[in-house]
Amino acid sequence: INRLLALSNNHVFANSNNAAVGDNILQPGPFDGGVNPADRIALLEQWVPINFSAAGVNFVDAATGWCWPDRVRRDFIYRAGAGFGLFRVGSIPVAPLLGMIVGKTGRTTQLKAGRIIDTSASIRVNYGSGRIANFRDQITIRGLSGDFSAGGDSGSLIWTWDARRAPVGLLFAGGGGLTFGNKIGRVLSALDINLYT
Repeated sequence: INRLLALSNNHVFANSNNAAVGDNILQPGPFDGGVNPADRIALLEQWVPINFSAAGVNFVDAATGWCWPDRVRRDFIYRAGAGFGLFRVGSIPVAPLLGMIVGKTGRTTQLKAGRIIDTSASIRVNYGSGRIANFRDQITIRGLSGDFSAGGDSGSLIWTWDARRAPVGLLFAGGGGLTFGNKIGRVLSALDINLYT
C-alpha cells in the first residue's frame, strides 16, 4: 500500500516515545498556536523508539505520520522578506561527505547553509527529565553564516546545497554552534519508507 507520510523526529511527532499510534499531528504545532483538531495534518503512524539506557545506542530520532494529501504540500517553504519562498528537494538520497555544503529550511532559523565537519559523530543528547540518549554515526554541521539551526528546527530535512538538493540527513539536535543529523539512509531503512518529494 502506498500512503503519503510526513517525516520528522520521534521527539517531535511521538513526544520522545510518549505517544500512541493515531495521535494527531498539528501544523502549526501547539507551541506555535496550533489547535487540535482544526490544524490536524496527519496521524502518528510509527516511530523508532529512543533507547535512554546508559548502555543504549541510537542511530536515528525518527517518526512518520499519515497525511491528508490536501493538507500538506511537496514544496519546502521559507520566509523571504515579507513573503515566502518555495522550492522542491530531490528524492534520491546521497551519503554525507566531509566538507559537503548542505542546506535546510526550518521553523526557527529558516533557510540556512552549512558545512559537514564530521560524518561519524558519537554524541549524548539530553531529552529533559533526566533522560540522556547516546547516538552514534551522526552527521555534524557548522553553519556558514551563523548557526545552521536552533530549537524548533528539529525534523528538518538536510540536503545538498546544489541543483540536486539531494537528501542527506534528518536534523534532530544541536548546541554549541553545531547541528547534528541522522544519516538519511539509516532513517529510511529504520522506518522502511521511500522519499517522495
